Amino acid sequence: MSAIDIEYAVIFHNTCPQSREAELVLERIRKRFGLSSDRLSLLAQGSPVVVKRAPEVVLAKKLKDMLLELGAVAWVQRLQKGQEYGDRRGQKRRQQPDRRSAYRHNLSIPERRFGGGRRRSDIGMSSREYWRGLVV
Repeated sequence: MSAIDIEYAVIFHNTCPQSREAELVLERIRKRFGLSSDRLSLLAQGSPVVVKRAPEVVLAKKLKDMLLELGAVAWVQRLQKGQEYGDRRGQKRRQQPDRRSAYRHNLSIPERRFGGGRRRSDIGMSSREYWRGLVV
């Protein structure tokens, strides 16, 4: 990918569309940039929106800084020319790791799934015998 094929996109994200703070931020943006209500409604969505595509990173950062001064959540993302914007966090979002797939050998207490229960009385040991077994 050469430098000619790269452009920078300024992304705006209305993180809490139903909050009063988000309404204030949108109002500040409307006043600063003179946006119509139709264009402002695009920004009012809960998903990230491409505000500007710029060939130079300096222009993109300048617009991002202006949005940050108004209280918005914005960032600059590098894209290939003609590439559609995709949420940069979309691939890893809401993935739950499977913590039970492997044995965790570094625990200070034995794993409960291998024993009967949590209490010493469930195991049938006295407290001294129980703690003696935990020492590695």
